Amino acid sequence: MTLRRAVLATLADAVTSWEARPHLRWVACAADSPTTFLAGADFRELGALDAEGAHAFSAMGQAFLRRLSESRLWFVACVEGACMGGGLDFALNCDYRIASPSAAFSHPGPKLGLFTGWGGTAILPRRGAGAQGDLLSGRQRTARQALAAGWIEEVAARPLARAVTRARSSSRLDLARLKRLRRAERLPLSVALEYERLLALEGEGDA
Repeated sequence: MTLRRAVLATLADAVTSWEARPHLRWVACAADSPTTFLAGADFRELGALDAEGAHAFSAMGQAFLRRLSESRLWFVACVEGACMGGGLDFALNCDYRIASPSAAFSHPGPKLGLFTGWGGTAILPRRGAGAQGDLLSGRQRTARQALAAGWIEEVAARPLARAVTRARSSSRLDLARLKRLRRAERLPLSVALEYERLLALEGEGDA
């Protein structure tokens, strides 16, 4: 699937409907295809845009991905197959990333003479060493390489099933509070998660 404007609008409406369900805490994002998680923007749609339209499309994508990162919901990217360009931006703005061993990640834009405008090129350098070279070369990383580079949190044979297991084990955690903590303090997930677990234990002790 490509992230066309119509797809972005549909996804934004879906987030709004999910947020309206007070008992919903997390959302697993997976693709129907085992070969492609998200392929980014549709180049045919991009080619038809003028300068004003391209700016508006970039702003639309950034606004949607900001919705993901600022939502009270916990989004888990369950990546199988290719996760490229804007698709990688999408995964990076989720709260947790689980990839199958066959997954592949890259920002191929430089090879095509373009850079994505949805924020991934700013996020990746903050996640680990070597990202600048990957961005400039459009180099592709395997799931294991992405894990070592800090782009994802887990590699699992069945990412969606693993996400469900993770969700069940997090039932005592305040995921919305965890997200706020990470944004406010810019903490690594492991540090913020440990702090949230301590808060949860304190809450149980006060009960």
